[in-house]
Amino acid sequence: MQSVEASFRFVMTFVIQKGQEGLDLEKWEAQSKAEREKTIGYFLNQLRFRVDVEPQIDSRLSTFLNIRNQMVHRLEEVPGWGLEDEASLRISNDFLTEVFANCFFVYFWLSGVTKSWATQAGFTTQYDDHEVMKIIDEHFVPLAEWSLAAKETVPRSD
Repeated sequence: MQSVEASFRFVMTFVIQKGQEGLDLEKWEAQSKAEREKTIGYFLNQLRFRVDVEPQIDSRLSTFLNIRNQMVHRLEEVPGWGLEDEASLRISNDFLTEVFANCFFVYFWLSGVTKSWATQAGFTTQYDDHEVMKIIDEHFVPLAEWSLAAKETVPRSD
């Protein structure tokens, strides 16, 4: 879950930046300091503000946020959660499986967003031939490119 949160911060700092003026070291340090304590909900809202997110992906991101918050802040509210007996263990396992599945999906989707940006910017890594990168390139880069679009600007009527 912390890796997903770090990925969100990276994407929102470098990939889908505030404004169009670019990010130098001074701006990055100020932005990093200001955003260090921001929540995933904040970054998700910023993502929606900066780009159009395809509704199915937006729903998956909202589900991730809700499940993450339930796990971190309200675990006792999961109906049937517990470690006392077989039934509560099964429910707890099902919930944790859902948490992990959502974390993996969002992490790999953010990796696709990052890889698409890196490719467009001309960056390569020594890991491009790694099996995981092949999966990201084949499945999550196209998904990321399909699911995000530049905000439509409304022409001004002067």
